[in-house]
Amino acid sequence: MSDTRTKNSSRNIIFSLMAYFLQVVLGFFVRRYFIYIFGTEYLGLSSLFTNVISILSLVELGFGTALVFAMYKPMADGDKEKVRQLLQFYRKSYIIIGLVIGSIGLCVLPFMHYFQAKAPSVDIDLYIVYLIYLFNTVVSYFFAYRRSLLYVNQRNDIESKVGILCQILSTILQLVVLAFVKDYYVYVCISVFSTILSNTLIYSITQKKYSDLVIKPQSSLDKATRKQINKNIFAMLLHKIGGTVVYSTDSLIIYLMFDALTLGKYSNYLLITSSVSAIINIFLNSIRGSVGNSIASESIEKNYSLFKKLNYLYLWLVSFCAIGIFVLSNPFIDIVLNKGGGDLTFDLYMTALIALSFFMQCTRYMVCVFNECKGLFYEGRFKPLFEAIINLVVSIVLARYIGLAGVIIGTMASSILCIIVEPYILNKYYFHKSTPKYLARLLYYLVITIISGGVTYFVLRFIPDGSVWTLVAKFAICAVLPNIILLLAFAWMPEFKEWIDWGKQMLAKRKRNSNTPQSVSIENEDIFSPLDTIEEENLDKKDTD
Repeated sequence: MSDTRTKNSSRNIIFSLMAYFLQVVLGFFVRRYFIYIFGTEYLGLSSLFTNVISILSLVELGFGTALVFAMYKPMADGDKEKVRQLLQFYRKSYIIIGLVIGSIGLCVLPFMHYFQAKAPSVDIDLYIVYLIYLFNTVVSYFFAYRRSLLYVNQRNDIESKVGILCQILSTILQLVVLAFVKDYYVYVCISVFSTILSNTLIYSITQKKYSDLVIKPQSSLDKATRKQINKNIFAMLLHKIGGTVVYSTDSLIIYLMFDALTLGKYSNYLLITSSVSAIINIFLNSIRGSVGNSIASESIEKNYSLFKKLNYLYLWLVSFCAIGIFVLSNPFIDIVLNKGGGDLTFDLYMTALIALSFFMQCTRYMVCVFNECKGLFYEGRFKPLFEAIINLVVSIVLARYIGLAGVIIGTMASSILCIIVEPYILNKYYFHKSTPKYLARLLYYLVITIISGGVTYFVLRFIPDGSVWTLVAKFAICAVLPNIILLLAFAWMPEFKEWIDWGKQMLAKRKRNSNTPQSVSIENEDIFSPLDTIEEENLDKKDTD
C-alpha cells in the first residue's frame, strides 16, 4: 500500500476535525436563527421527518457495511479485479435499494394527516415537506457506492473536504433564506442541493483517483462471495432493525405520545449529543479502515494489543464528553440557541439521564468497530431484535407513567444488553479473552465518570449564568477539571504508560528527522505509530518472559 495506516488515520482525523468544527459552529448558528424565525414546532417536525426517513432506510439492510467489509481483504491483497466486481455489485444493488425506499416512502403519504394533528400551529403542507425529505434520501443512494472506495483506501479525509465545501455553501444559502426569504420549503430544498453536490464531487474525485477500480470488471462476482455477503446482509438487517428502533424511533414516540413542541425542545439536546458524537465518530471512522487492514494482515495478539490501547483513549474521550453534556447543555442552550426567549431546557434530572444515556451508547462503539472489521455480523444477529424489543416496550410503558424520562430510560435499558453481548462476541470469536474482565473495567470508567461529573457540576455552580463570558468560563473549567480527575483515576493503567512511551518516541524521532533531509524524514515518519508499532514493544516483552 502506498500509504501507511498511520498516515491515513492521522490525515483522516485532521480533516475530519476541521469538518466537524465547521459543522458544529455553522449548525448551531443556523439552529439559533431557525428557532427564531420558524419556532420550536418546526424544529420538531424536522426531527420527526429525519427519523421517519431513517426507519425507511431499513431497506438498505446493512448492505453497505457488509460490502465494505468484503472489500478490505482484496484491497489489502491488491486484488483489483475482485474490488471491481464488488463495486459493480454494490452499484447495482444500491440503485435498486434507492428505488425501493422511494416506493415504500410514497406509501406513507396517506398517513401524513396523523402527524399534522400533533402540530396545529405549523402552517405548511406536510405532504410536500415529506416528499422533499424522501427525494433527498433516494438521491443519496444512487452514488453511495463510490464512497466505499474512500473508506477501504483509508481516505476519509477526501470525504471530509467535500463535506466542508458543501457545508459552507448550504449554510450560506440557509442563512440567506432565513434572513430574506423566510420560506420553509426553500430552506428544506437546500439539503437536496447539498446532497446532490456532495455525491457529484465524490463521484468525480473517485473517477479520477481510482480510475483502475471504477472500470467494468471482466467477470461477475463469484457465487461463494455473493453467498457470504448475503449471509452478512441477513445479519446486518437484524442489526439495522435494532439500531433503527433504538436511535430513530425515540423522536417518533415523543412526537406521537406528547407533541411537536416537546420534540422540538428535546431535539436541542439531540443536536448537542449528535454534535459531540461527531467527535467520537471522527476518531472511529478515521481508524476504521486501518483497523480493517490490520485485522486482515496482522496476528490476533497484535490486534488485541491494538484494541486495548485504542479503547483506553476512546473511553477516556467518551467519559469527558458525557461530563461536558451533563454540566454544559443547559447553559449552552440558554445562551446560544435561545434567541427568541422562552424555556428551551430540561431540569437537572433529565439532563443527567441524557448524559448517562450518551455514555452507555458510546462506550460500545470501539467494540463495534472491531466486530465490524472482523466481519462478526452473523454471530450477533439476534442481539438487535432483543435490543429493539426492550427499547420499544420500556420506552412506551415508562413514557405513560413518568413522561419523557421513560423514553430515555428505554434507550438506556437496551444499551445494557449491547454492552454485555457485543464484547462477548468479540472475545469469543476473535480475541478469546475474558469478557467479565472487560465489563469490570467498563464499570470502573462509569463510576469515575459519575464522580467526575458530580465534582465538576458542584464547582460550576459557583459561576452565575446569563452571559457569553460566564459560559466561556464554564467551558474552560470543564475542559480542565474533569480531565485532571480522569488522569488521576486512569494513570495507573498500563495503557497510559504505553501511550506516554509512544509520545516520547514520536518526539525523539521528529527531533532526529529535523536534522535529516526532508525526503528521508517523510519516508520514515510513519513507522512510529500506535497503529503499527506501539504494540510491538509489549509483544517483545511477552516473548522474553
